[in-house]
Parts: sequence; C-alpha cells; structure tokens
Amino acid sequence: MDHDFYIAKCMSCGTSNFAEHHIDKIEAAKYLQACLDSNIQTSEVQDAVKTYLKKNGRSQEFIQKQMLLIGSLFSAWLSDDCAEDDSNVRHI
Repeated sequence: MDHDFYIAKCMSCGTSNFAEHHIDKIEAAKYLQACLDSNIQTSEVQDAVKTYLKKNGRSQEFIQKQMLLIGSLFSAWLSDDCAEDDSNVRHI
C-alpha cells in the first residue's frame, strides 16, 4: 500500500493535523477503508505517518500529536491484537 499517498491527503500534504479539515476527514475514511481491506494494523499506519513526517521535516512534538490523533481515530477499527482474525474487523 502506498501510505504516503493517503497520508498526504489526510494531512494537507503534511501541513495540518491528521484529519483536521473536513476534506481530510473524508480522505482519512478512505485511508481507513484501504487499511481494513489490506489487514493493516494501527501500528503500521503510525509508523508510516512517522516516516512521512520525518521526511518532511516535522518536529518530534508535531509527530507525537499525530500519533495520538491516529490512535484515537483508527485503533478501534484496526486492532493490533486481532490482525490475523478478521471476525472483529468492522468495515465501513
């Protein structure tokens, strides 16, 4: 999966918080669905966002804030505990 493609759309190319604006929320929902379809876990999304933001020169404080936002938005849907068992996966 091309995480950078989705991340850029969810964060106004890294210039705003994750899913901060209305259009970013719509793109985050698309990213979430792509992650569900590919059995991707929250931790993989967070790692991809960290890498993306580091490449784009964002501060550690900003990156940590994004990890909290992503965790609160995605963790209920993308469980690191049941990645192999999709009986607990909720599709949107």
